[in-house]
Amino acid sequence: MWQLAVSDTVQYAILALLVVLGFAAMLLVMTFFQYLSLWMQCSAAGLPVTLFRLFSMKRRGIDPKRVASAMILADRAGLGLTLEQLEDHAVAGGRPDAVVAAAVAGKERGLTLSFDDLAGLDIMGYRVAEVVELAAEHGLRADELTPAFLDQINAPRNAS
Repeated sequence: MWQLAVSDTVQYAILALLVVLGFAAMLLVMTFFQYLSLWMQCSAAGLPVTLFRLFSMKRRGIDPKRVASAMILADRAGLGLTLEQLEDHAVAGGRPDAVVAAAVAGKERGLTLSFDDLAGLDIMGYRVAEVVELAAEHGLRADELTPAFLDQINAPRNAS
């Protein structure tokens, strides 16, 4: 009789362990498929991004979706950016997707604004899409987009 009670306890413990392991496995599979989908998008766009790199971005506090979508847009627009540039900008607190979108808009308007110029303005808190619009309207070059000029024309700053 004592042996039966121990056997029941062991069976319940094994059942509980299997439930916990099953739940953990389900979370792992869901996370894997999230990154697998992102990796497939990058691969389809011809970008050399590994699953490990996507995992490491998340571990360093970078949103891999934001960086990957920015990289895909930059590659399609022919900006010649590297994944390292976008990751570095994200680590510095910038918004790589906004900077790439602004760089593409600037390129379409014939402006000579580099990624580094726009990334610097983004880090300073300016909305780079609006900066590109102002530069296009006033025919400005990158060296004329000083913080003093942007403050004079009341360029909006990020709320965050």
